[in-house]
Amino acid sequence: MTDRQPAGGGLTRVVLVPAAEAALSHDTPGQYVEVRADGQTGYFVLSSDPGKSPWELVMRDGGGASNVLLVMALPGTVEVTAAIGAGFPMREVRGRELLVALGGTGIAAGPPIVRRRIGDGDARLTRVWVSARGDELPLAGEIEAWRGAGVSVTIASGFVDEAMRAHIVAAPEAPIFAVGADAMVAALRSLAVGRVHTNH
Repeated sequence: MTDRQPAGGGLTRVVLVPAAEAALSHDTPGQYVEVRADGQTGYFVLSSDPGKSPWELVMRDGGGASNVLLVMALPGTVEVTAAIGAGFPMREVRGRELLVALGGTGIAAGPPIVRRRIGDGDARLTRVWVSARGDELPLAGEIEAWRGAGVSVTIASGFVDEAMRAHIVAAPEAPIFAVGADAMVAALRSLAVGRVHTNH
């Protein structure tokens, strides 16, 4: 681990330099890794773009490996797996309206998804909902860049699924990428049957 910086909203951005072979395993937004540090483990979504090193993770103090990573001396050594999971089906949604739900630390998945959409020319077809605790916006600079590129971003002070309800109904064909608490994902699946994709 080489760096650690506040990310807003009680979150912290952590930077890891993976082995070269592991770095190549990250090829799709939404993939995640297992980190082991000081006898603790944790799973974290990769917040950096696929194919890029170093890797970025976004976390809050929640027990397990995150507690260790947030206080360990820098630079520090941790164990990290290759990228896990299939991620999100980015090719399938190219040129289509896409709704993105990011709850809590799930906002970590936002940067690679939205940057890919912007790069594909689909910024104006992308609508993102982000949950925020308190007055400080997480990843504020990132969100401002999304808006500047034409992405619609809604900050939800309550439940993301409730904030999305009207647009889910208004866009009945739009797929939904969701990263967040199980309860949020379950609520979205009940609102949009067969349209919700998760990263695990």
